[in-house]
Amino acid sequence: MAIGATALGAGGLITAGFTSGWDIGSMASGYMVGSLLGAACGAAYMLAPSAAFAGVGNKFTADITAFAFFGKPIPLFDNFQWEGYAIAYTFGGMTKGIGSGLKFGLDVGLRPAVNQWVLMGTRGKDWSTEQYIVDVLIRGTTFGIENSFAKSMLRGYGGGLYWRIRQLLG
Repeated sequence: MAIGATALGAGGLITAGFTSGWDIGSMASGYMVGSLLGAACGAAYMLAPSAAFAGVGNKFTADITAFAFFGKPIPLFDNFQWEGYAIAYTFGGMTKGIGSGLKFGLDVGLRPAVNQWVLMGTRGKDWSTEQYIVDVLIRGTTFGIENSFAKSMLRGYGGGLYWRIRQLLG
């Protein structure tokens, strides 16, 4: 587990430097967040690798759905925004087998916050309470859906709809 966490931590460290724009202040926070996220990915891999990979597949399904219905850019291909996929991987592996009450709190309440915190560290983004509320609502209304493909599509549809409305409103 330590070897996997160390290897992915180093990978996160390097990737964070590339996505930080090589600005010294941004690099420091990017390296710290990237290495922590990389280590978390390593731990997720050691705990439940298939669930971790399924988390990435679910994220990609949601992103493709948002693109297909609303034209929302797929983050992985839009300025190589890797962070959401690393978070999906981590939460997929770390929440496997957890009771439904705790899993609801982690998936619906914590994960949207972690998404923003990581982007604040690696990309210098600002916290958006509006985005957090939308993410919590989308994740909360789809949490109980058993079929992960349908859940991912609905989450992508909700995220894409929100993105399109934001585009139209300016």
